Amino acid sequence: MRARYAHAMERLYLACVGISGLALVVITLIIPYGVFMRYAMNSA
Repeated sequence: MRARYAHAMERLYLACVGISGLALVVITLIIPYGVFMRYAMNSA
């Protein structure tokens, strides 16, 4: 039982790391896009 719990927590941990990494990439892409659209294209 303990091994199954540890394995499940390991999978949950890896899923959370993957989701947070993806979120950082998305934020990193959205902010420069917003700045570009605001100043270069003059549309906010």
